[in-house]
Amino acid sequence: MQNIAIDCRAITKQNTGIGNWTYNIVSEFLKVNNQYCVYLFVNEPCQFDVGNNDMGNLIPVNVGIDEHPENELYENFKLPSLLKELNISLYISSPFRLPMRKLPCITIAVVFDLTSFLCPESMPLTFRIYNWFSIIWSTKRADHLITISKSVLTEINERFPFTTERIEVIEPAVSQGFYLKPSQEEKNAATQKYSLPQNFLLFVGTIEPRKNLDFLVAVLENEAIKMPLVIVGNKGWKSDKTYAKLLELQKQKKVILTCFVAPNELPIFFHLAQAFILPSKYEGFGIPLLEAAAANTPVYCSDIPVFKEIGESKFTYFSVQNNKELLGYLSSLPVKDEESSDLQSIAKKYSWETSGKKLLTLINKLLNTEVQ
Repeated sequence: MQNIAIDCRAITKQNTGIGNWTYNIVSEFLKVNNQYCVYLFVNEPCQFDVGNNDMGNLIPVNVGIDEHPENELYENFKLPSLLKELNISLYISSPFRLPMRKLPCITIAVVFDLTSFLCPESMPLTFRIYNWFSIIWSTKRADHLITISKSVLTEINERFPFTTERIEVIEPAVSQGFYLKPSQEEKNAATQKYSLPQNFLLFVGTIEPRKNLDFLVAVLENEAIKMPLVIVGNKGWKSDKTYAKLLELQKQKKVILTCFVAPNELPIFFHLAQAFILPSKYEGFGIPLLEAAAANTPVYCSDIPVFKEIGESKFTYFSVQNNKELLGYLSSLPVKDEESSDLQSIAKKYSWETSGKKLLTLINKLLNTEVQ
């Protein structure tokens, strides 16, 4: 049995996009894997959903390294020795990067997006430069690459044409809980806990420049918008001014800030909301769009390529160059009708199970392993 290692340090107790993708892809891969001994490099204990599969070939390794510069020392000095010591045949790296030192095995790098190239103003300078060099280095050194949408695949191939023959798209999906209608008791509990109004708009995501909440704030300040916006997500980088403005709007009852919401509660928000709004400048994918679609909640989102890839003709798109378009949509918002909506067909195009199997197929291919 060959040994493989997967860097799972992106998984935390409050998963966002990258952690969400990593947790679900690894869980589904582990359900179908009976060919490899899998070492999972983690920073904290993590319970994966492996179904009925035997846990005997799964070995967590607590690395305990996450921040710079300790992370650089780990990846370029300890990691190569660790992979050699564990006799690893294939290693899936942490998001966006491989170490500069050559590793003693086949390598896969995961590139979620090209924010540092295509939306650089949304990142702190030091992280932008680090991310920029990491992606350049990883695209050159990795034996294979994974990305999460056809749109990012196109962006990577255009910028790094030498990657064309060694890159795979393994897309995110949505958990089954978002399809299920919450009970009235669950709705009442969430409404009371978070002081939710009867009707509200919803945004889910980290509060940071790429999400473009300043654009949404300008729309909310218009007197034509009567419905408040509920924002589910923590404060991120470069967002002090935006967050201060949101706090002002919260005093005016135009915004409700919940911060992070537990995974079992999040689907309730989507089912309660009259509409989901995502005005991002740039994304690698957009899992909350699928979560809204699974709940049959109307989606209004920016007209960036990846959102059109996901929503096709089912979502309502607006330009972020002028807020009049979104203002028009929200000032005459139709009453939500979950029963007649067919938005779930969008979410059902994507499956964590399928993506987990795609990862196993890719690993088999790179290791020349026959399917068992």
